[in-house]
Amino acid sequence: MAVLAVPALLDLPQPPATTATATTTTTTAAAAAATSDILGCPHVHLFTGVANTAALLPLLRAPPSPLGPPSATYLDAARLLSPFQLAVAVAKARLNVLAGRMRTRSLQAEILLALSPDTSIADAFARFGLSSATSAILVVSLDPNDDVRLSGCCEVLARLKHHIQGTHVADSLDLAALRDMDAISKV
Repeated sequence: MAVLAVPALLDLPQPPATTATATTTTTTAAAAAATSDILGCPHVHLFTGVANTAALLPLLRAPPSPLGPPSATYLDAARLLSPFQLAVAVAKARLNVLAGRMRTRSLQAEILLALSPDTSIADAFARFGLSSATSAILVVSLDPNDDVRLSGCCEVLARLKHHIQGTHVADSLDLAALRDMDAISKV
């Protein structure tokens, strides 16, 4: 398991405090607590040699279920140039959530859209999402509960290993061997 950490990008500013009214006062700490439930700590898992991507696609399109794959962003690892590109996309998506400027319905889709050079979510899914030919999957899961980060991440990883038939590459985000430069140059 790799924790995606680019401190300058992932340490987000707190939402601004609102003005006090006669009945209620919203503090910066309360606003930050409300948004931490959806932001979480990003964890990145790389799977190579995946054999069941075609069978995985319908499960990812279905509504989330406790028995299905965890709710996360599933990316084609061959389409990413570097882990830094992913860190910037995660930071941009999280900032859009904090600023109330989300263009999609979920944080997972917002990460995909942040990777794309244009504003079409369909193009973002086609460029960076999974296809039946994908053999290397990069999964970005966000753990909203910082108190049980390690146990929550282990549970997510166990569910991922159950559904993805491939090799989990622990503590490595070396994408150089997986890159498809022809596909990247078309983006």
